[in-house]
Amino acid sequence: MLHDLKNQMEVKQSIGASINASTSGTADGAWVDCGNIVNATTLLLNCKAAAGTLTAGAVTVEESDDSGGSGGAAIAGATLTAALSSQMVTFQRSKRYCRARIAATTGTATAVIADGSFLGQKRTVTLV
Repeated sequence: MLHDLKNQMEVKQSIGASINASTSGTADGAWVDCGNIVNATTLLLNCKAAAGTLTAGAVTVEESDDSGGSGGAAIAGATLTAALSSQMVTFQRSKRYCRARIAATTGTATAVIADGSFLGQKRTVTLV
């Protein structure tokens, strides 16, 4: 059980981008090292529009063996429907690096601001 969130949680920002929904814009987050996160990993995503709407879109989580994205692939079940709200998805990963990818497919917003971070329980080492 987590009693001290500050010292027992790991938080890594992946995406902080502005995309154009009216032209089916996409944005890839940075590959972040999630190696210190044990058990399940969660993506917390916030989307807001400067003006207009986002009526359809998708968010996927990808994982890779290295920070360059070599062998990167989508994680099954780690998806969200892009919406102008705060959302989260929890998933199991098998590789060290993750990134969020957002695609706005329909809407009138010329600027959708997306901010996403990965979080989970921090790996701790117990000295004996």
